Amino acid sequence: MNETISNALLVLFVVGEAFLHQCVTVLRYPFNPGQRVFVVWLFTSLLFALFVFVHAAPSTRTRNTSTLSAFFRFLFPREVWSHASAWLDIRYFFFHQLFRAYLYEGAFIAALSTTVFHKSSELLLSLSGQRPTLASELIWGLECLYVLLAVLLSDFAAYAMHWYQHKNPLLWEFHKVHHSPPVMHPLTNYREHPIDNIFYAWGHGIATGISGGCIAYCLGYVPETPTIYGVALFSFLFNALGYNLRHSHIWLRWPGKWGYVFGCPAHHHIHHSCYPEHINKNFAFMFPVWDVIFGTFCLPDDNRNVRFGLGDGQETAYTSCLDLYVLPLKNGLRHLRHTFFAQTPHQ
Repeated sequence: MNETISNALLVLFVVGEAFLHQCVTVLRYPFNPGQRVFVVWLFTSLLFALFVFVHAAPSTRTRNTSTLSAFFRFLFPREVWSHASAWLDIRYFFFHQLFRAYLYEGAFIAALSTTVFHKSSELLLSLSGQRPTLASELIWGLECLYVLLAVLLSDFAAYAMHWYQHKNPLLWEFHKVHHSPPVMHPLTNYREHPIDNIFYAWGHGIATGISGGCIAYCLGYVPETPTIYGVALFSFLFNALGYNLRHSHIWLRWPGKWGYVFGCPAHHHIHHSCYPEHINKNFAFMFPVWDVIFGTFCLPDDNRNVRFGLGDGQETAYTSCLDLYVLPLKNGLRHLRHTFFAQTPHQ
């Protein structure tokens, strides 16, 4: 009996220690360059928001208020922060980030990527019988192309998976969670179902492993990727260029044709919009070129028609953290029953 109690207390201690560790990890997100709410990304987004305020929102400044208070209201408008969905995003951020470590392990996804990496390289070697011999003068040029190629392949894989999340009825039940908020702020980025996270992580891990294995096979080794703050160069630029405005009310569109080259917050606003002409548009993350190539690109000059949410009233069903977890599971099971167990009508 005493041994049983001791074992139970030990389990509780281990679980409690792991939970406290995860709490500290989440609280340190603003100081973690790998997180979207890293203070540098928040600061650069603030600078872009200031630019929009000064150049595109002069009506927010009145004689009766200071510029600072007007800018504060511009950043935190009442119509956003009085909405229940905005506060649900905050609650869900802590709920999901604290418990996601018990649902799936990021290290497992990394192991998957590494395994696919080695297997793809071995497969190429077995098919050809030997590794290709490259002239030394080609090595430097290939190394320069390595980062761009790896990013392009990874971004294309992300585009394809994102497109499939919208087109597959079962996956859409889980991805729908991310599209359900009628108002957005930076923590809305974390409103994602665990199944959605797992699907994307697995797909990204496989794509990264295959592309990395092919490149390693061609070069004979894996070149180091340039990093800043430990973050890959292109990811650093993507995050620094107003990433946190992607999930916000602030419309920021790159001028001219630049919106076709590198993803801007406005590009993602359209993706979250339920206006008929915006639905199933802008699946790309970094490079909108994929949307241009496959006919899913849409980037108007202004946001007059942008309306966040699902557009069919289903967003009202998500009122709690448990709803965001459980409803997609219920709907997914209902979809599976309908697909695989529906009775065939008698002839």
